[in-house]
Amino acid sequence: MHDVPRTTHHAPEASTYRSAVSNPSCLLVVADYRFVSVAGQAFAEIPWDGALARQYQPRFSRILLLGRFRRADRVPPAGWFAVDATRYDVLDAGDWTTPLAFLRQMPAIWARLRTEWDRVAVLHLKLFYLTSLLAWVFNRTRTRENRRPVATLLVGDAADAVLLRRDLLPLVWTRRMAGAVVGAILRGVQRRVELAGFVGQFLADRFGTPGRPSIIANESWLHQDQLRLPDRPAPRRPATVLFVGRLISRKRPDHFLLAVARLTGEWDLRCVLVGDGPERPALERQADELGLAGRTTFTGWLGLLTPAMLAVYDASDIFCLPSFAEGVPLVVIEAMGRGVPVVATSVSGTPELVIHEQSGLLVPRDDVEALAAAIRRYLEDADLWRRCARGGHEVARRNTFEAQRGRLAVAISGLAP
Repeated sequence: MHDVPRTTHHAPEASTYRSAVSNPSCLLVVADYRFVSVAGQAFAEIPWDGALARQYQPRFSRILLLGRFRRADRVPPAGWFAVDATRYDVLDAGDWTTPLAFLRQMPAIWARLRTEWDRVAVLHLKLFYLTSLLAWVFNRTRTRENRRPVATLLVGDAADAVLLRRDLLPLVWTRRMAGAVVGAILRGVQRRVELAGFVGQFLADRFGTPGRPSIIANESWLHQDQLRLPDRPAPRRPATVLFVGRLISRKRPDHFLLAVARLTGEWDLRCVLVGDGPERPALERQADELGLAGRTTFTGWLGLLTPAMLAVYDASDIFCLPSFAEGVPLVVIEAMGRGVPVVATSVSGTPELVIHEQSGLLVPRDDVEALAAAIRRYLEDADLWRRCARGGHEVARRNTFEAQRGRLAVAISGLAP
């Protein structure tokens, strides 16, 4: 059975990076994570809890989290998690939603890095995020004895993603130029860190440097005790087809609705879309125009592997991800882990999880007819449906939180002085 390819090299001796401070002991994690503080309690969209912190113990005394931060009067809606204050410090570096707002916030972020630097033993950067790049520059501008060893994790092809940003760069040539610049920056950063991380082999092939210390590990949140393979011989009648993700153009939820609509004359289908985003009003209108209004449920965002989210997976018969571009899609791992056969576009890191007709079905991107045909194959062929359910479940078993996060944590901990 196929597994996500992995390449790991030993990192250089961390003693080169001894700090002038006697005993820095914290891991600083930097990305564009969103945090909300209510009466001194921080909340996040992912679970900064004991299970994650224990992956880094006993090497790091605390984990510092630097991302977008704002204060609020009320607790965020369902799907947000309270940050465990006994293990994590959320650093207030302000909030922003646009590149211009980030530029205005840069002096405050720089000052926060300078204030916390004496506590930092290792710097962990998620790429490609503006805050992470600023933290990398900050580290590079320190004197050699005050630099920290850096581990990165590239979570997607940012150079390719720039080509989709018509909102920021309306002209094609400007997007191509920006994509080339972003790609060059990524390669430059990954050559100049102690451990270059990638969530998939396709990213390592494009942005890695042969011979440099590296690791391939994804950020799965699916725990071993959340794995489930139902003993069901075929899709239910009516069958439920599921989409999970941001309701944005790049995820192609409109193609999901078009594909389901092409099958409703032959099959009694229900479709569920989990997620929120700017395209939701248009998608609701589209469902009505396609005659799917009575068959379609928009749930909104249900949170990361919450009981409500797991229940939706369990009630579904086919999972569909028609994205134009992806990193290594964690929702595919989650669906596989709950025994739901997958149809997905053959883009980016998705083929590292989905082996055609073994652990799922792959289709070309932007091909609604192929998407509908793949869903139809599952409905018509129970043997194929069962084979892909079992094969996908084995892939998920090798890509759990414990397996993937544990490998990454061991590698990062090895950089500490």
